[in-house]
Amino acid sequence: MTYGEAVTPFLYHGPEGRGTACAEANRLGRLLCDPIGDGGLKTEDAREAVNIVASGTIGDATPTMVIGPLDSATPEAADALLKTLEDLSGYVTLCLWAECIGSVIPTIRSRTTAVWCPPSPTWIDPIAPFEAEAARAVAFVLGGNVGSAIRIVEEHGKVGKQVAREGLLLRAMVRVLAQEVENTNQTKKVLSLWGNIRKALPHPTPLSCAAAMIVGGP
Repeated sequence: MTYGEAVTPFLYHGPEGRGTACAEANRLGRLLCDPIGDGGLKTEDAREAVNIVASGTIGDATPTMVIGPLDSATPEAADALLKTLEDLSGYVTLCLWAECIGSVIPTIRSRTTAVWCPPSPTWIDPIAPFEAEAARAVAFVLGGNVGSAIRIVEEHGKVGKQVAREGLLLRAMVRVLAQEVENTNQTKKVLSLWGNIRKALPHPTPLSCAAAMIVGGP
């Protein structure tokens, strides 16, 4: 590969998505910075990626960058990242990652090379313990019982670190909704809830979680 040649970004997805993205970024060239977006991918992160590359690179190795998780990015961050993919093409090899590719917006999926990263024998899914409660919360919202869904989120916030547990529950809801959208006659409502939860994911609070449950449409 010649420096300056446009390279389709990679999208590593699955349980080992982040670890594989980091390993491949090191194998393919030289990392320009620490992984971007670990704290919750935001619009500013997409701009930061462009600024880092614009500041210049040193050495002959192909510059690489790790960005994710894309399945929990806010819609605004996902839109900003689309422009970033165009701006950085030919300058840096992007190693993007996500846990659930079904929750990555189609316009990003179409501009990347998807690579499945299965779990290692020792991998433990941190979201799995929350899926049953997430499914209950989703069912309550779709059934019009928003109050019960909010109470489920509130109960999770009272145990352990609030942000950590609420964040895991919301991520489990995103996973449930990604499956639900193909098996429901309430597509508009499912997509509305999916978008609301993605917005709340970077910094979940009791208020933002409650607001995310309020959706309309059939």
